[in-house]
Amino acid sequence: MMNNENKSRGLMIVGYRTSSPTGGKKDNRGLDAVTTTFAATEEVGTFTRRVVPAKFLRPFTQERNKWAKYHRQHTVPFAQAAKGEGIAKPPVAVEYVKEFRAAERAINQGIDTIMFGFSDMLRHVRDYSGDLFVENEIPSEEDFRNSFSFELIPPREVQNPDALIDVFDEEFVDEMRQGLETSIRDSVTASLVPVFESVLKMSKSLRAYDPDAGRDTAFRKSLVTNVKENADLLSKVNFTDNEMISLIQREILDNLVQFDERQLKDSDLLRNSVADKADKILDNFEMFGLEH
Repeated sequence: MMNNENKSRGLMIVGYRTSSPTGGKKDNRGLDAVTTTFAATEEVGTFTRRVVPAKFLRPFTQERNKWAKYHRQHTVPFAQAAKGEGIAKPPVAVEYVKEFRAAERAINQGIDTIMFGFSDMLRHVRDYSGDLFVENEIPSEEDFRNSFSFELIPPREVQNPDALIDVFDEEFVDEMRQGLETSIRDSVTASLVPVFESVLKMSKSLRAYDPDAGRDTAFRKSLVTNVKENADLLSKVNFTDNEMISLIQREILDNLVQFDERQLKDSDLLRNSVADKADKILDNFEMFGLEH
């Protein structure tokens, strides 16, 4: 059970580990062998052969990349974390585990798809490599399957939250030693970058739009959607309950995402009004080291 102090601060460490076949082998058998097989016309030196072509790994890598994006959006990195770890509030950690299990099922289905095509992959590599093919270089089906991994790092509480203070900028900590939230500026700033960039893009796009210039100055239909999606995520990564971050989120949701792209394109007055509000909101990011 998490103690009351950690409950109020909302500190859990969550993460995942993953690996897959590397796919490449260095070949030192010389220029003649490589040029004969691949019709190379220039000196190639050491050649890397694709033992496992990337296209055969896509059912795994696509799902894994989706999860990597989810991880980046819902957790906050910190300097002492292991690869694939981040900090989250307890409710976010619970959601993280639930979503991981769904991703795990999708990834396992992807691995099954890859293994179903294992013979085709082996035949493709043999035909493509020609004289450069090395018998028994590709592992057995069992070893190949076992080379894929996607594992949850069991969530754990931060036993001593104040110990994280030593990870971050000392001058900042000395000035703002008011609790954990002010001791992790770098991590918080990293979490704010996506929403900052989307609001900045909105401001610039609205001001640059010229209805008479055609597609040259047109902004994407996703302009407003991206701002809203990034703002919605702030409540998940704001694990320190920073009041300014909460204020930024409220101001974005109250002022910037009430109109769709068509309404903005149809009204010069509306575009300028929303852009002005976006600029004022961007000013609030300066305390986190983000300036426009």
